[in-house]
Amino acid sequence: MPPSPTQPGVLSHSLPNDNLLDWSSVYSYDSSFGMDSPQDFPPGPSRPSHRQATKSSNQQSNIIDLGGVQTRESLSLSGTPDRSKNQPALYQVPSSTPVIRRIASYRHYLPSAAPKRGNVSAREMGTYLAIELDGLRPTKIVDLPNIIFPDSCLPFTVDETLLRQLGDVWDAQKKVLFPPVAYTEVAVQNWFNAIANNITSVTNIHLNPPRFWSAQFCNNVLPNNELQRKPDIVLIKNMLTPFDWRSVHGVAEVTSRSKLHADMMRTINNKTYLMFCTQHNRRFVPFLAVCSEKIYFLVTDREGQAMSEICHRQQGEYHALSLIRVIVALMFAEDETTGFDPTMTTSRDGEISTISGNGRVYQVKSTVHAVRGIVGRSTRVWSAIDSMDRSRKLCIIKDGWIQQGRADAERQHLAKLHGIPGVPTLIWGGTVQVHDSKDPSRQRFCDDNTRWIRHGFSDESAYRLHRRLILTPVGQNLSTFTSLGELVAALRDVAVGMSMTIFIHHMLIVFRNSASRML
Repeated sequence: MPPSPTQPGVLSHSLPNDNLLDWSSVYSYDSSFGMDSPQDFPPGPSRPSHRQATKSSNQQSNIIDLGGVQTRESLSLSGTPDRSKNQPALYQVPSSTPVIRRIASYRHYLPSAAPKRGNVSAREMGTYLAIELDGLRPTKIVDLPNIIFPDSCLPFTVDETLLRQLGDVWDAQKKVLFPPVAYTEVAVQNWFNAIANNITSVTNIHLNPPRFWSAQFCNNVLPNNELQRKPDIVLIKNMLTPFDWRSVHGVAEVTSRSKLHADMMRTINNKTYLMFCTQHNRRFVPFLAVCSEKIYFLVTDREGQAMSEICHRQQGEYHALSLIRVIVALMFAEDETTGFDPTMTTSRDGEISTISGNGRVYQVKSTVHAVRGIVGRSTRVWSAIDSMDRSRKLCIIKDGWIQQGRADAERQHLAKLHGIPGVPTLIWGGTVQVHDSKDPSRQRFCDDNTRWIRHGFSDESAYRLHRRLILTPVGQNLSTFTSLGELVAALRDVAVGMSMTIFIHHMLIVFRNSASRML
C-alpha cells in the first residue's frame, strides 16, 4: 500500500522572464499530471502575474546560473532548504487534466506549432518540452551523485583510497584530475574511457559486455521516427546493429563554453525525451553536460529535473570523487542503479518482453498505448499473458507514475465497481518495488517513487509513486468490426457501460448528501 498523503511543504521559486517561448498560449502547471488546459494571454515574453512567486522574510534567494537561464531556489539563512514549516503553495492545483493532454501527442494539444511535414524539428520539440517543463527548473542538489549512486549500489567503494590509485588520471601533487586535451566530443570520449580503463586496471572489475563511451554519432543522426538528433557522446554496451535510441545507456553533451546555457538545456531535454519514449523501462535518465569549467550532472524523472555541479578543474578530492562516482555507476553498476526498471526485461531489439507483478511474470504480447513525454503520469499499457496461466488468457498491464496523494484512487474505484458490465476486472494493483539503495546486501525492497532523489528539496505534494495495475479482459479496437451487427453491439455495450457508471456516480452523491444531513 502506498504511504498516506503528507502535508505539502513547498519551496518558493521566483520564475524568470526568459524568451524561450512565445507566451501567446500558456499552459498552467498541474503538479498531478504535468499540464492543464491552455489559457490565452496577450502575446509577448512576459508571464502571467498569477505565476509570480513569493519569498518568506526568513529566506534568501539562491540564483542558479544556467548561462542565460537563471532560477531561484528558496533557502534558509543557513543555506539549506527550509524544512522547519510548511509553506503555502504558489498556485492552486487543478483537480483534473483534460483527456487530450493525457492520451494525445504534443501535436494534438498544440496544433498551432505542429509542422506539416512528418517529423518534428529539434527546435519545435524544444518548444514543446519547454512548455511541459515550465515551472520545473532543475533543482540544485550539491550532493546529487552520492544520493543517486551511493556506495551500496556500486560494485566497489569510491573514496580517497581508490582515487590515489588512479595514477593515470589523477594528479596527486596538484590534487586534480587531468583534464581532457580539448573540449570536443572525441577528446571527452577518450577522457571518460581512460578513467574507466584506469579503474578497471585497479579494481579488476569487468562487465560483459563492457560499456564504453562513443562519439561516433556526434555528426550522424541516431534514427527515430519523430525526432532526428545527433548525440555528442553515447554510453553503449556493444555495437548493436541496427543501433538506435533504445540502445543508448547514457548521454553526455559537450561544449567549449564555460557554463551550461539555454541551448544546451534544450538539447538535453530533447535527448532525455527520446530516451524516455524509446526505453519504456526507464525510471529516470542520468545525463552529463561537459563544459570547459564545470561538468553538470543532471537526473530527470517523472517529477522533474535535479542537477549538481562538478568543478572538475578545482583542486581537491571532493569534485574528482563526484565525477568518478558518476562514471563508475554508469559504466560498472547494474542497470537498475542507472535508472532501469528491474521488474521489466527487454528483448534484443529493446522492446519490453516480460513484466513482473502480483508475484508473477507476464509475457508481453504487444504495446497498446504509451504516453510520450518527460514529466507526468507517463501511462503505458501492454497486453500480456500470465506465464503460469495454462489458459493463456490475455490481460492488460497498466503502468504509470501517479501523484502520491492519488496513487491508490484508481485501484479503489475499480475494486468498488467490480462485477459491473463494461468495467474492467481488477486482478491486482500496487506500487512497483525496487531494491532499497541504502541496503548494501540488495535484499531489502522499497516503493519506487521520485521522493528519494529530492527529499527535502521539492514540494512533497508533487512526489510520484510508480503504480501498476493488471486488468482483464483485453478489448479490441472499435475499428476492427467485421459486420454492422458487431458495430451496433459494441456501441450498445459502450452506452450500457457509461450509463451504469453515471448511475453509480449519482447514487454515491445522493448517499453522501443523505449521510451529511443525518449527521
